[in-house]
Amino acid sequence: EGLSNCHDIEFVHHQPALRKEQLEAFTGLDLRRVALRYLPRNPAPAATSLFSWRLWRQSSRWSEALSRPYETFVNLTHGAPPVCHARHGVLIVLFPFFKRKWMRDDPPRGIDPRRRLRNACYDFEWCQRMRTYSHITCISEFTRRWTKAYWDIEATVVYPPVNTTSPSLPKQDVVLSVGRLSSSGH
Repeated sequence: EGLSNCHDIEFVHHQPALRKEQLEAFTGLDLRRVALRYLPRNPAPAATSLFSWRLWRQSSRWSEALSRPYETFVNLTHGAPPVCHARHGVLIVLFPFFKRKWMRDDPPRGIDPRRRLRNACYDFEWCQRMRTYSHITCISEFTRRWTKAYWDIEATVVYPPVNTTSPSLPKQDVVLSVGRLSSSGH
């Protein structure tokens, strides 16, 4: 909402039924000046391919459709970030839910040169992917530590804005259970 006052903002998403009114109701923001663009998810390639350059090329083509149209591309993610084709890339890691070696054949079995070559290609691909982002941030110190441990990248902590105003009410005896709600489970 704040950025849309002086910039053209487009929210790219992967939910075919998502509407701007839903986002406004959920966030409490005025999104009249924000455009929505639906882009289906990148089909997950088979990570067992000996031809990792094909995986890189497929991923790069999809992410080009995702980020090429923009001067600045801001990506919020739990998963492997797409290659950023915008002039400026900002990666915001919510939490790195997988280890960097997700594509690798670890531990390598024997001295198979094809596996070693494939693992070297995956490592190269990961480094190239991360280099496309000029800024890498995390939403907490906790996430920063796990991003370093899982993805072996340094990130700056930028805490998300939180509305901390609340009404002052009399104390009540209440049992409160808090959990994270998402489309993938609780």
